[in-house]
Amino acid sequence: MTKDILVSIMSDDLFSRNWMSLLVVRDWRTRLVSEMNCQANPYVILDQDSLRCDFLLVDLDTLSSNPSLLSTLNNQSGLAKKIRIIGIGSRAESRFLNRINPDLFSGYLIKDEIGNAMCWAITFASDNKNVFTPSTYNLACELDFEHAHENIILKKNASRKVLPTGKKKLRVWRLFIR
Repeated sequence: MTKDILVSIMSDDLFSRNWMSLLVVRDWRTRLVSEMNCQANPYVILDQDSLRCDFLLVDLDTLSSNPSLLSTLNNQSGLAKKIRIIGIGSRAESRFLNRINPDLFSGYLIKDEIGNAMCWAITFASDNKNVFTPSTYNLACELDFEHAHENIILKKNASRKVLPTGKKKLRVWRLFIR
């Protein structure tokens, strides 16, 4: 029997939280255990005996309205098991990579670049690989982020294929392991 990957979502934006939960539950390897807003301390919720969690998906678009969010995420003292963090945002920003505890980091993804393929990232992150999308990888390399060397990147193929109907185009996605 395979192990479920237990995921919690943290976002103030209801649409974003619903989008992420839809992408998490559609894969048989991942299971959603909780959803919360960014005002709450996630570790108080996730430290319950009946609630286990492997990853915390954090919507980084709310960082400007909640500047203490990253310091809250870095403070996991008292937890029996470390919960790894995957940041998800609309654009690559250095604030997340500069302030996140590298021991808790598992990935940084951009919403437009992952499309509807988030579970690949969670699956590879569960194997202790760091996951990036192209723009977050470029930012991590510019900042010389320590976890930018062993990673998995989702890249969109530059060529597009036309379906037999001739009306729709199909995006081709490839995983690159560095």
